[in-house]
Amino acid sequence: MVLGEIPGHSPRYMQAPCPRNGSWCTNTSSFAASHLSTLGGWGARTTNEVPLMRTTRPPRFRVAFRLILTSLPVAALLALGGTALAQPGSEAEDEAPAAAPAAAPAAPAAKAPTGAAAAPAEPAAQPEPSAATPQRKRSTKAVQIGISPEDTQVAGPTGPPSVTEAPAEDWGFKFHGFFRGPMRLSMSELPGKGIGDLQFHAPPVTPDSNYTTWSYTNNNPGPWAELILQYGNNRATMTAAIASYNITSGGWRELQDQLGIDRAFLTLNFPDALGDIGKLTWNVGVFSNRYGAMGKYDAGAYETYMMGRTRIAGETHTLEFDVGDDFKLVLEQGVGAKMDVPQWRGYPGYPNNTTWEPYPGFAQMGTTLLAHTHESLVWANMLTLTAHTMLAWTKDAMRTGQNGVVSTVKPNGDATAQWSGTSPVNARDGQMLILGADLRLDGGWIGDGYIGFSAIKSSNAGVLMDAIEVIHSQGGWQFTNNYLGAAGDGTVYSLGFQYTLSLAAILQRPQAWWGQGADLTLQIFGMANFITGISNADLTDTKCPNSPPGQPAPPNPPNSSAGWLASSGCQYGGWIKGPDGFGTKKLKYGGQLLYTPLPYLSIGDRWDYVQPNLDNNTHSFWVESLRLIFRTEFVTHEQVMIQYQYYQYGSWYTNSANNMYSLPFPYGGGGPTFYPPHPDKHTFTIAASMWW
Repeated sequence: MVLGEIPGHSPRYMQAPCPRNGSWCTNTSSFAASHLSTLGGWGARTTNEVPLMRTTRPPRFRVAFRLILTSLPVAALLALGGTALAQPGSEAEDEAPAAAPAAAPAAPAAKAPTGAAAAPAEPAAQPEPSAATPQRKRSTKAVQIGISPEDTQVAGPTGPPSVTEAPAEDWGFKFHGFFRGPMRLSMSELPGKGIGDLQFHAPPVTPDSNYTTWSYTNNNPGPWAELILQYGNNRATMTAAIASYNITSGGWRELQDQLGIDRAFLTLNFPDALGDIGKLTWNVGVFSNRYGAMGKYDAGAYETYMMGRTRIAGETHTLEFDVGDDFKLVLEQGVGAKMDVPQWRGYPGYPNNTTWEPYPGFAQMGTTLLAHTHESLVWANMLTLTAHTMLAWTKDAMRTGQNGVVSTVKPNGDATAQWSGTSPVNARDGQMLILGADLRLDGGWIGDGYIGFSAIKSSNAGVLMDAIEVIHSQGGWQFTNNYLGAAGDGTVYSLGFQYTLSLAAILQRPQAWWGQGADLTLQIFGMANFITGISNADLTDTKCPNSPPGQPAPPNPPNSSAGWLASSGCQYGGWIKGPDGFGTKKLKYGGQLLYTPLPYLSIGDRWDYVQPNLDNNTHSFWVESLRLIFRTEFVTHEQVMIQYQYYQYGSWYTNSANNMYSLPFPYGGGGPTFYPPHPDKHTFTIAASMWW
């Protein structure tokens, strides 16, 4: 990365079956498998001109930058001097003494009848404590905040995780991953026709099917395959991940679905870096940290992140301190950047980007950097309180400055029109500051829970690349598209919660419940978002023209018949705001029951209620999802799900005047030129998945 000044400007977390985020333990709740990545609806928003460049760096830049730069040499010194800091004999802790002769094994418990919950076996007799009793080997890895970068992006079905040992000191190879292959269809009748004219659509024509829109519910996720290859030992591990959000032979061979080598990085563990009081873990390379995940092992019922998921090249280091018998303090910091910048295809000579290329946004983006810091206090491995600070920004006038340029080059051979950049409003530095806190419960029979709050303040977010993914938005242009107005300015306050309770765990207490028997689980979840700081022009509902008088419209997104709404203070994509103004207050919530009577069968029912605009209930919809889940054992790695869904919509969705905006991509907004008269009410899915 090359840094430079602009001439004339100032330089400016009671007992969990496996430790949370254990990098060699990949399992989760089936309540939250999801389609991780599809492009959201297109959208360009522009507004009145503002000054081209800021001449001073806000104080928060200096604070964040100094914090990160200061922490790097400290981490290096701790790693290099860890042996010296360790107390004498600390290395002997890693060597377990010879075990005393084992006591006679207890008689095996009688086998429970098929389909019944297994009766707990009598505990085996334990040897008398002695100096020769082996002690548990100390873990070499610090407890990382959020979901470990070494875990799959989508996790596996319900069941206690595999309790595995950390990798041995000898070098070796490890392979794990996840796949989901669904057949998803939505159905509707032609207007005025009968059941004989039932129509089928794939993917489903529903307003909650797109991962990168706020209305996404994750109750009918799409395909995903991920293979993780690791080589190393308990001190150094290389991780490479291959991923795709489409499985080619069953769908359209869209090249951008194939993510290829999605992540590749090195993890170094320094267990003696802080002597007897703590340890250090360092990740370096191209990887993702995930913060604010509402699920215990995954991103939760909505498969999104309240604080953010990083998508950068860089480093993250984690320091774990034992500050008492029941307390741990975990500090995590990181810094990184996107490795390259997309060429905005709206420039002269590039009238449209191709459909097989990722959408480059509605303006030229700049080199995007990210710094983040997190502080966690863990009590008894049961309650984890964490504070988060994340800052994404760009200072790249060489690129973002082009957004305000007027060119004499004529687009598409038009001899009468003069091309211009998207709008001078985009010719500014962009930034996104995320401040938040969350509390996590790993309560055993009490249940597992999460509650988190975040405030996301953005300025010209449209020029930020996807260095950060937060609340259903991958990068700045999607965040702008989901929540903000033309200029990408505003603040989004978000509150999210999730709680899961198992009846069998309550009945089994005080013994730990591992899922080996019949169970009934209840889960509730929800998210609320409130948006402030949007200009009055962004709140209008005027049906804007394609361009202001006397100015040609900027080029369209691929396959869009609507065109971009140019510099007129209006928003693109009316499905976001609807007929009564921009939805600045949003709420969605739901719950589900899952009954497992037999080793091979679970019966589930999930409800979701979605209100994109609390000021107008015609925008709301609800969905009920009935599902059967088949597997080979109570606790296993695989499942087959058969699901039927019924949707009920507010009147806005069935108004023919809104049909082109009522759905997210690929059917609405900037999607193909075929628009359904209304979304479908019925869906049917059969999906197989497995984790290992």
